[in-house]
Amino acid sequence: MNDLLNNRVFLDLETSGLNKEKDKILQIGVIKFRYIDHIGSLNLFVNQELDEKTIKKFSHIEHRIKHGFEEKSALETLVNFIGTSLIISHNIPHDLVFLNKALLRNGMKPLENNFLDTLSLSKHRTVYPHTLEGMCRKYNLTYEKNENGTHNALLDAWNLYALYEELEQESLKYEDEMEWEGDEEQMEYFINRICYFENYPPPEDIPTNAVVEPIRRLTSSNKLKKRFVDFNIIRSL
Repeated sequence: MNDLLNNRVFLDLETSGLNKEKDKILQIGVIKFRYIDHIGSLNLFVNQELDEKTIKKFSHIEHRIKHGFEEKSALETLVNFIGTSLIISHNIPHDLVFLNKALLRNGMKPLENNFLDTLSLSKHRTVYPHTLEGMCRKYNLTYEKNENGTHNALLDAWNLYALYEELEQESLKYEDEMEWEGDEEQMEYFINRICYFENYPPPEDIPTNAVVEPIRRLTSSNKLKKRFVDFNIIRSL
């Protein structure tokens, strides 16, 4: 196994919305592993000024945001905790663009870590939907939420870890059975790789160290069919 996969963090963010220019990070959830050992966790609520509509939307954590870390302090804690670890996230372009904009806003360097995007991996493995919750349910995993049914960044980091473990075991299983048609189903293949469906434009805010790959959408549950577009289309940004 690639040693990058042995030193990894599972990251999830709660943001006030999806607008990378206007919305803000409210919660950062991270869990860190070295090989199979859980090294530690971070659950950082970030003190942000929010409008009344956003406060109402996040009323369940309003008091924790109000008494949370200042943004720069939260980011410093995060960067020190992550170090040089591989960052695993579900839709990593979203998480990195929010984090890197916040880092630059606070006079800090953007993250340049290697990464693995489980959303890209999910698009290779199964039919729609590919949300973290949808993928957990496909693999018969309990998807943990807050008691009131809302999302929580730290719980989602653990949900992500559970999904990753299932996907990794699936890779090992089919490697042993020699059923994969190439190395594209191995976990190492997805390090620094962003996949998107060929009939859609590539996602915005691609990390600078990413390889971007168009793929065909699966239309059946046959997960072993090869579905690459011409490799000449694959581009490295």
